[in-house]
Amino acid sequence: MLQLPQIITKQEEEMFLAAVAKNVKEIRKSREISQLEAALSIGMTSQGSYANMENYTNDKRFNIIHLFKLSKLFGVDIREFFVLPEILVPSSFPTQKLEVNLVENEFDDVYITKLKNLKELKS
Repeated sequence: MLQLPQIITKQEEEMFLAAVAKNVKEIRKSREISQLEAALSIGMTSQGSYANMENYTNDKRFNIIHLFKLSKLFGVDIREFFVLPEILVPSSFPTQKLEVNLVENEFDDVYITKLKNLKELKS
């Protein structure tokens, strides 16, 4: 089975989701929009469920469509929801490098020889 490198830790994922939820809440409050109005705008009928998403409780979270709709309601660029604390800024993550090794094989030698012969014939 293919082993993929771990991109982020579970803790970083939780911190990211909590930061997005906090940003949504702060922007909503600054626009003086109620939780019920925001909930209805994303197709929810319960202010309580929406509050759980804003407070990132009971494992409730916003999906990208919710954020897109809320950005329209709040009149902000969707990127405003993704303003992150310094600890979560990607440039602060250690980088992983993938190495690619080129391997010459017999086919390469045959191909190069044929190209050389073709060039000689043309000149």
